[in-house]
Amino acid sequence: MKKENKINDPIDEFNSEEDLEELNGICEVITGIPISSFNFEKDTPSKENLSTANLTSLPPSVDSFTDNRKVKTEAPGITPPIDGEFFDTQRCYKIRNSTARMLNEIKAVHPNVNVYMNTIVDAAIRNYYDFIFNRDGINTL
Repeated sequence: MKKENKINDPIDEFNSEEDLEELNGICEVITGIPISSFNFEKDTPSKENLSTANLTSLPPSVDSFTDNRKVKTEAPGITPPIDGEFFDTQRCYKIRNSTARMLNEIKAVHPNVNVYMNTIVDAAIRNYYDFIFNRDGINTL
């Protein structure tokens, strides 16, 4: 047995005799005086002669502008190399919240406002390495 269609709503088809104004409001009658109008036709040529325009009001051309942009060899967002050595090894370490707060405080008071966190961590590890191996820090711990 066939299953009967439970929806018996009639489908309203578009009646071409209906007024379009009632459907979408696009064809509304404009009341008042339009300030400007738009036309798709080509513009009529202007009667003003452009060759007689006052060209002395233009600023003098300057041919020798100095280029203040820096030539960068690294992509933006890459930590600049220290002593010619790039930051190319990536490791993942977990630190405590208090240590992350200390790193952010160090970054905030750093004399270079654009310092990368990688640079700060690199300097801290090198300082600790120097303390342990060169300043006999093993015996003081």
